Amino acid sequence: MPEGDTVHKLADYLRPRWQGRSITAGLVRLAEPISLAGRRIDLVQALGKHLLIGLDDRTWLRCHLGMWGSWHRYRLNEPWQRPAREAAIELEIDGQVYVCFRPREVERLRDQGLRHRQLAAGLGPDLIDHEAELRRSSAGRASSSPERPRSSTCCSISASPPGSATSTRPRSCSSSVATR
Repeated sequence: MPEGDTVHKLADYLRPRWQGRSITAGLVRLAEPISLAGRRIDLVQALGKHLLIGLDDRTWLRCHLGMWGSWHRYRLNEPWQRPAREAAIELEIDGQVYVCFRPREVERLRDQGLRHRQLAAGLGPDLIDHEAELRRSSAGRASSSPERPRSSTCCSISASPPGSATSTRPRSCSSSVATR
C-alpha cells in the first residue's frame, strides 16, 4: 500500500513533468467520463495519501491509490502492462502517457467547493509536507525542528536491449510510478 511519503515522492516525480504543461489527451473514467484534453496542469501536490492535480479551470483531480493503485508511464503507442479496464486516469503530456491503474478513489473537485473544503478539513495539516513547514517558518513562526532534507525519487528507465524478455516491462520505482 502506498504510504503518505510514497505519495509525496510520486508528486515530486510528476511535478516537473506535468506542472505548467498542457494535457494533449486525457480521460478520467468516472460514472460520467471526463475529458481533460486541452487543460493545463497548474499544480501537482500530495496531501497525506492523496495526489492532487490542480487544473487551469479551477478544478482539482484527486487520486487516492489505496492498496492496489499505481501510476505508470509509457511512450506513445507502447502497450500497457495492465488491462485498459483497470485504468481510471489517462493523461498524455509531452509525448508520454501516464496511466493510473486501480486507484481506490478518483474525483474531480471544484476549487474551494464544499467537497474540497470537507476533504481539507477532514485530513487536517499534512505532517509530511516539508514545503508547508518552510512556509510556516518563513511566515514568522519559529520552527522547532531542523529542516529535513527532501527525499529524492528513484525512477529509472529500463536499459534492457530490444527484443529481450524484459524490454517491454516497465520498472516500478519507489514512488509508485512504473517507468520504461
